[in-house]
Amino acid sequence: MRRRVWPEVAALAAIQAAVLVLWYRFNQTPPAVGSVFPNDFVHYYYPLAERVAGRLAHGELPLWNPFSGCGLPLLATTQVGVFYPGNWLWLVLPADQALVILMAVECSVGGFFAYGLFRVWGNDRFAAVLGAVLFVFACLLGLAFWPPALATLTWLPWILLCIEKLVRQVSWRWSAGLAVGVAMQALAGFPQFLVYTFYLAGPFAALRLVELRRRAGAGRPRVARVAMTLLAAVGLGALLAGVQLVPTWELVTQGVRSAKLTAEQQHYLGTQTTVGAFVQNAVDPGPKSITIGLGAGCGYVGIASLLLAAVGAVARRREPLVWVLAAVGALGLVLSQGLQGWASPFYDVYRSLPTGAMFRTPERLQVLPLFALITLATFGFARLTAGGRQPLVTAAVAAVAVVALGTSGAWWRALIAFVLIVVALRRANSVWWPRAARGLLIAVVVFDVLAATERTGSFRAPPTGWARTFSLLGYSAVGPERLGTGGRRGGATRIATVDVAPDLGAGPIADYPRAGTTEPLPPRAWQQLAAKAAALTPDGALSRSVPASFDSFQRVASVGRVLRPAPIDAPAAEMAGNAAEIERAMRAGELPTRKRLPGLSIAIVERDPLPRAYVVPRFEVMPTDDALDLVLSGGFPFDEAVILDTAPASYRVPEGTGLVPAEITAYDNERVELELDSPGGMLVLTDTFYPGWHASVDGKDTTIHRANGLFRAVRVPAGRCRVVFEYSPASVHLGAILSALAALCLLGFPLLARRSRKYD
Repeated sequence: MRRRVWPEVAALAAIQAAVLVLWYRFNQTPPAVGSVFPNDFVHYYYPLAERVAGRLAHGELPLWNPFSGCGLPLLATTQVGVFYPGNWLWLVLPADQALVILMAVECSVGGFFAYGLFRVWGNDRFAAVLGAVLFVFACLLGLAFWPPALATLTWLPWILLCIEKLVRQVSWRWSAGLAVGVAMQALAGFPQFLVYTFYLAGPFAALRLVELRRRAGAGRPRVARVAMTLLAAVGLGALLAGVQLVPTWELVTQGVRSAKLTAEQQHYLGTQTTVGAFVQNAVDPGPKSITIGLGAGCGYVGIASLLLAAVGAVARRREPLVWVLAAVGALGLVLSQGLQGWASPFYDVYRSLPTGAMFRTPERLQVLPLFALITLATFGFARLTAGGRQPLVTAAVAAVAVVALGTSGAWWRALIAFVLIVVALRRANSVWWPRAARGLLIAVVVFDVLAATERTGSFRAPPTGWARTFSLLGYSAVGPERLGTGGRRGGATRIATVDVAPDLGAGPIADYPRAGTTEPLPPRAWQQLAAKAAALTPDGALSRSVPASFDSFQRVASVGRVLRPAPIDAPAAEMAGNAAEIERAMRAGELPTRKRLPGLSIAIVERDPLPRAYVVPRFEVMPTDDALDLVLSGGFPFDEAVILDTAPASYRVPEGTGLVPAEITAYDNERVELELDSPGGMLVLTDTFYPGWHASVDGKDTTIHRANGLFRAVRVPAGRCRVVFEYSPASVHLGAILSALAALCLLGFPLLARRSRKYD
């Protein structure tokens, strides 16, 4: 037993060492960084994670975020992965420290999963170690810019491993493992990579079932049993994640993701990664950010790995698995171009499929060709032990191709790799030389990917200070750092920002509700509003998804202050100098420290908005689309009436014609209490209308209407009354029930397995 265990332990230790070295190289300590942190991580994800961590630490379930977009669902957005076990580290550590530890651990775990998969696919330990390191480098490391994406993709090799094991022999352990893997991907917070995983896992499972049917002695009942086991495990995994998936699906149906995204929405980053660019990156050993889907850098797995991938493809060309991997990888690479370039007709066909037009940034499909390349390189490395002339000829042809297509640094890497392949293929009485050559070949690959790893950001020291102050381009701004006290009761007014971060309001503006949001899954009405405003402002005044240049919107949304960059009264040469100084500081890695530069300041523009809550006597009924037009144009007397989606039953217009403010007596994340004394009418609360909110007037339930296309309104009687809004979504309750039932089924797997053995 020891003889079997220790080699595996040594292999896993080698993977761990390689991952730590790659992590250390990729995440340099300031100021030795090659580029800055992405804005989305610093000003969106981290403040959100920090807020969720604080609520979890206080024993609260973060269902709603009242500080973004006039209130938005929080748990349903998936990004923060409230139920993902790895994120529970936030309960014991500050969010910035927990993120660093979690992402480093996930890179290691992903490497271990890949090692197990490549071993099961018939590779020796050396080859499996090589494949694991390449998977971490090419598929995981660059995703450290977005923790949910890294966490989701970590489970890809585990799901494939469970499928392989189940096809070979039905087992409750591997069935449970597959269910848990699917659930972990669903809970991790990045559904796009969950779907892409099954673009590969689906054809792979179908292939294995066909092979099982053709195998001697495997009849249709056994194939059907394996197929049903696979489907049941995947379904059970989805049910395990029901507490997350059901609220998320509700949010999807409430937004534009319920229909096909437009070309502009899918290519919102404005990047274009062609097949040619992918190939060019593959033969360019220069430093790169290796972030999947962001253009330059994606596609590199090492020059030696390309030679080995060619060897693997030719040596195992008769195996259907190689053809499935090649087909899925090639299709993923072609579709990754999206609606840009020659591949657009193919992508149009893909968009007609259920998941084809659901996700942004189709460039992320490049994870499929990357995984195919890594697998073929693993096969090629394992093939070296068999010797022969064919691998030698294949490696020589691949080396010539790399030299012809690659940059100046590619030729000597290809030469060294080819020489080591020749030595590894050499048949001799002693096995020392071939083993040494294979060990050196792994060392060459690791050196190569280390040299190609750009020192990017520093996730060992996230710049949390950026998310806790007003900032422009990551710099703390000259000007007021506090606006006063927003108050835990929601504040008297909201703020809007134009090109001012943080997006969610942390630190100095933590208690200020905001009208703007960069949430990728807002309710449809907010996206409709943003699109309408953008169409009216070709100069780009719609920034951070809030039409802050529209006085009418600010007034209706209770925006009392607008933060925007102050005008810079300076000659063009001085402004160009400031821009050069910013660029120099960014490249030197000085952004994690709080810094002030001349010319960077924030202006605070005061507004006279409607109250956060008020009563008006009259209403008009019209579609949401028309209501949003009036909210932007101001062509409606919002201080006298409200626009509703449906008319209240038996409504009589009360006496009085003016607006009566209502007092917000308590404002919490999922509960708002108001006191008012009015002639009666429609109470408007300028918080986002969304399913799951319930209202009561003096303890009696009442209907919530959509007000002014965006907000909430309830009918109130004349006199003094108390109104309570409470967020208790049925989707979360239903999801929790499904997750609990699935957990019970998972615990019952052993009993079912015992019973099924009686019929084997």
